[in-house]
Amino acid sequence: MQIDPDNLHVLIYLAQVLASDENPKVRDGHTAFALASKANTLTGGAQPAMLDVLAWPVPNLGVSTMRKKPRRRPSSRQSQWHDE
Repeated sequence: MQIDPDNLHVLIYLAQVLASDENPKVRDGHTAFALASKANTLTGGAQPAMLDVLAWPVPNLGVSTMRKKPRRRPSSRQSQWHDE
């Protein structure tokens, strides 16, 4: 990192390690997300694969607001299709 801080492959690898290591002392979701964000910026945001890289650390960020509540399915009585 010190020799080439903009090396895309190194940024992605470190983000993956920090996001998914089995050892909780190694995992660091915030740093992983920062590295993934930098990698995404370096690609100009034009690489769809970067969305995967950005998603890796999310479970380790402790952000519960990113979860959406599941939508309830309408009951048969609330269905938009009615038997006539």
